[in-house]
This record gives sequence, C-alpha cells and structure tokens, in this order.
Amino acid sequence: MTPYREVAKNALMEWFQKPEAEAAIRANMGTVEGIDKKIDALGSVTAAVEGVSRELSLTEEEQKEFLDAVVNGPEDSPIFSKVSEKAGDFTPEQELSVLAFIHDKWVVSKSDETTFNEKVEKNKLRQYAPSELIGFNEVKSYLIFLEPVLKSVGVKIDKKDLIDTYHKSVTDYLETMGINNKDDLQETLSSGRLYYPILTAELDSRLSEHIPEMTDQMINNWKEKDNESFEIFKSRSKDNSFNM
Repeated sequence: MTPYREVAKNALMEWFQKPEAEAAIRANMGTVEGIDKKIDALGSVTAAVEGVSRELSLTEEEQKEFLDAVVNGPEDSPIFSKVSEKAGDFTPEQELSVLAFIHDKWVVSKSDETTFNEKVEKNKLRQYAPSELIGFNEVKSYLIFLEPVLKSVGVKIDKKDLIDTYHKSVTDYLETMGINNKDDLQETLSSGRLYYPILTAELDSRLSEHIPEMTDQMINNWKEKDNESFEIFKSRSKDNSFNM
C-alpha cells in the first residue's frame, strides 16, 4: 500500500468510521482522484512531502519523484531508499516543523468564504492561527498525513517526544510574542497578517470582525483539550491572577 493509500485507509476509519478491513479494500480500489473526492487528503499529503523535502534539503527533482512515489507508487521505488538515507536523524523539531507547514497550507486552502462561514458556525475560528496557538489536539490531527510519509522512509514518530517538543514551542512562542494574558492574546490575534503572514488579505479581513470570539475559542480549547498549553498560558500571568 502506498503512503497515500495508507492515509486514505486511516481517513476512512477515523473520519468515516469504516471498519479496518473495509477501509483497506476501499483505499486500494480505484484511482487516487476517485479516492480523493471522498477524503480530500491529497493537498495535505503533498504538503507533508514538501515539508519533509524542505527539512532534508531535497532537490526539486527529488521532491517531485518522492511525491509521485508517495501518491502513485511503486511501494519499492528507489526514491524511498534515497530519502531514507537523509532522514535517519529526523528530529521531533523537524516533525513539528512539517506539521506546522501542513497546517499553514491548510489555512490557505480553507480561506474561502464558504469554509470560513462554516468555521464561524462551528466555533472553530481558532484554527486560523499559527500551530503554536491551536493546541496539540489540533496539531496531532495532521499526523494522519505525515506518519505514512515518514514511515515510507524509515522514520517512526515518538509521540511523547513530539508532545514535549510542541509544548516547548508554545512556551517559546508566548515568550517571543509577549503573550501573558487574554488581553495580550487578543491583541496579537488582532494584528492579523503581521503576526501570521500566511493569512490571505481576505481571510485577515474576515477574521478581524471575530477576534474576541476567536480568542475565547482558543483559550477554551486549551482548557478542554490541551491542558499543558493552558497551564503554560496561565503561568505567564504577571500578577498570578490569570485574566479570563
């Protein structure tokens, strides 16, 4: 099974609650185009390959060959061995960098008005922020795209190391941005493309009308689904009183 079809199998199980046997059959049937109409994963798989390629300084030709093998095979393509030789010391920091890259690509791809309005209705505007602010619960969702790609070149992700690395990045980010409380967080989000350049002008404009609710969504997500990020955030309150 190619990495892309492994992603498809996992997506069918996780997103559509298909039994593993059925998901495996469906993932191995038909064309990539046909499968992707159902799961819409090709863009993120492509981002995963591009992100890994950037971390390993692959040439443009190597990246193209790597992506083709990930999506179309064959499973024993020589490019997998070639990339594997360069990926032996792939670090949690590099893994996190690729996950952030996938997220950035996702933000751009989901910046249309229809998707934005859906995020408003579902109280998920917090997803339109850098990876350090969306919670590890969101960041780890991109592993469904990255893990099969890294597995194809002999890299196994240590989840504990990745979680620790992520929360160190949260600590560093809040320090760098001077985010010590809710007001600071809201002010940072209000700066739009100045703090998160990946935002399109249109998306930046739409978000500007929803900054208070986006701020609340972000803090609530930490409280409910990423307590360590929440504790990091709380610990930065200068007067030890945490402004909610």
